[in-house]
Amino acid sequence: MHLNIYNTLTRKKETFIPIHSKKIGIYICGPTVYDYAHMGHARSAVFFDTITRYLKTCGYKINMVRNFTDIDDKLMVKAQILGTDIKSLAQKFINEWHKDMQTLNTLKPDHEPLSSDYIVPIQNFINVLIKKKYAYQSKGNVYFSAGSFSGYGRLSGRTIIDPPSMEDNTSGKKHPADFALWRNSNKSEPGWKSLWGFGRPGWHIECSAMGMEILGKQFDIHAGGQDLIFPHHENEIAQSKALTGLMPARYWIHHGMVTVKGQKMSKSQQNFTSIKNLADLYSPQALRLFLLSKHYRNPLDFTPAKIEQSTAALKKIPRLLVQLEKLAAPLQQEDFTSSSYWQKFCQAMDDDFNTPAAIAVMFQLVRELNKFLEKAGKGSLLPGEKNTLQTGPIELLKMGRDILGVI
Repeated sequence: MHLNIYNTLTRKKETFIPIHSKKIGIYICGPTVYDYAHMGHARSAVFFDTITRYLKTCGYKINMVRNFTDIDDKLMVKAQILGTDIKSLAQKFINEWHKDMQTLNTLKPDHEPLSSDYIVPIQNFINVLIKKKYAYQSKGNVYFSAGSFSGYGRLSGRTIIDPPSMEDNTSGKKHPADFALWRNSNKSEPGWKSLWGFGRPGWHIECSAMGMEILGKQFDIHAGGQDLIFPHHENEIAQSKALTGLMPARYWIHHGMVTVKGQKMSKSQQNFTSIKNLADLYSPQALRLFLLSKHYRNPLDFTPAKIEQSTAALKKIPRLLVQLEKLAAPLQQEDFTSSSYWQKFCQAMDDDFNTPAAIAVMFQLVRELNKFLEKAGKGSLLPGEKNTLQTGPIELLKMGRDILGVI
């Protein structure tokens, strides 16, 4: 069975065909580092960690980029409140992010670029867009002209609205859909010298420039939360394709939001629970199982009771593995690949990374192994059941430890 991925760009499942055979380039929009990470961030990190683990198991070589946004108004406000500088504040929460990712047992990306380290590529990017008439200067800012790009709105399905009266236009935009590539900074704000004056990059241009510098003009997968479809990823497509003529990524993957009583978990709503605090109450494995328990494109409602259910579900597995280790001789890794359980697990993952179905297969195997252990104690095992007891431990570890990360 081929790997099929739901592509937000085409709004359908597509057979995954990488640009370079067994090499996959992935760009994931990372956090703005002005506070502790919460379960919304954790869902993104754990899901993309899981698919990376699975793709590696399938024989792909992964080149993953996840950035840190360390130039942002939220950082400026938080630094002012705390009486510190933006660089120190960003570094503090980058360090905290790494601790949280280690707690959640996620693999470290191949690249973790900082926006502030890519000012020159960002400025070069903007300069070309101006020369190509896709961008313009106004009141010390540089804006991308959304109307100049014919494909604007393809990802989100939105259309460009009529322009406002220029008499009321204090921003200097020619059209409300235009977005900032470079923003004017006053002397008290962070900034860099440029052809357009002292300023700082807009949010959208940062990811486009970093992705292009590290992964090239076109890569395989661009990923993030559904809240990034518009305007962030829509604007990334516009400015990148305007520059190169190429769609920056071939597959666009977006996960649903973590919610609390139906509302998106976010710092602005003050309804978030940090990874740091939850890690004091629950095991990382239980947190991961909870985060993978719903299909990634669906919202995931956060409740402590659901994490407790995940905790209870995982409790019997360590004891089972100990019993199996005593009973069965170890096998080679390739001995389990023809097993029906492993095949069903891979079928679930190949179907748009259906982790709930994959988890169900894993627990079906756990139930079967417990049943066959009981039969083994009574001396009534059938040949096929004995084989399952032999291959089962390796399968279980491959599914639960190496891919899902819950064992």
